[in-house]
Amino acid sequence: MGGVFSGEANGNGTDAKDNITAAAVLGINLESNLTGNDLLRARLEASNFEGYAGRFNNNASFNGLDTDYDDNSNDTVRLDELYYQRKLGAGQLTVGTHGVDIDDVAGTADAPSGQYAFIEQFQANPAIANAASGAGIGYKLGLGENLEVAAAYTLPTTSAATTNDGLFGGTNTATAKVTYTPGDRTALSLAYARTSQQGVASGTSLAADPFGNGDANGNNISLAASRSIGRVDLSAHGGLSFLEDGSSDNSATVANWAAQVGVQDLFGEGNYGGIGIGAVPYVTGGDVGSQDAPLAAQAFYSLKVSDGLAVQPQLVYISNPNGNSGNSNVWAGSVKTTLRF
Repeated sequence: MGGVFSGEANGNGTDAKDNITAAAVLGINLESNLTGNDLLRARLEASNFEGYAGRFNNNASFNGLDTDYDDNSNDTVRLDELYYQRKLGAGQLTVGTHGVDIDDVAGTADAPSGQYAFIEQFQANPAIANAASGAGIGYKLGLGENLEVAAAYTLPTTSAATTNDGLFGGTNTATAKVTYTPGDRTALSLAYARTSQQGVASGTSLAADPFGNGDANGNNISLAASRSIGRVDLSAHGGLSFLEDGSSDNSATVANWAAQVGVQDLFGEGNYGGIGIGAVPYVTGGDVGSQDAPLAAQAFYSLKVSDGLAVQPQLVYISNPNGNSGNSNVWAGSVKTTLRF
């Protein structure tokens, strides 16, 4: 249950539709194996949640409000994930047709605070995490006790299943990631993604399509770090995306970053609270100009009601929506109830 309380997406007449709504997302994870040392995973999902990004008048939107549960299937059950993992040589192979991305291949060593984040900016760098995914193949290999390398090639499920683009035409992403974990409570990662026919999602409209033709090709670099000290989790990530127009010599640079603090067992066992600051993806320079930084701040508190049941109030503030200081700042919030069984 929640809404966008105030703000503008794109100037006068695009103010927030300040209605409070209630919606649900139902997911069922099915896991099995064929040999005892592998994993076959499928996830079925149904939702009537319309997301927060489009809750502005005159059909305006601000994708800096994207969450990881935005997909509205109008209560129709759909296949959200389908992939298979098994040991191959010294590493692990992942192959699938739905829901495959670099985190499925490599896993994530980030601090827990990202799992509770309200908007996607505070979960991971959108330039890497939200790049085109769906169908794909990847491989992960450990190098000693502390170092791991992974690579993946992914593309939208619909592209992979049709002859219009096939496996290697159209929108796709090639990603490489190196993760260093010097201890159980510290992680550093460096990732690179080569993206085709896509901008950077979950930020300003210009970052998503800087050249106005859906034909941006990019070199995306991301650095992330996390550290847990006692019950306190610290994490930060940031990235730069260097985009080129596939139809001309135009270019654009996109930046984003975030830093968070989370506290385990805050005011009670099993509870978790945190705050974060950052900037959702926005254009910092290039042939298309530059934008004002859309700075974001969030706060949340997850209250464990019982095993499998948690209630989480959360609030986010973003200045300069869509990279324009002339737009009124955005306030949005919700109360999220999570039931696991």
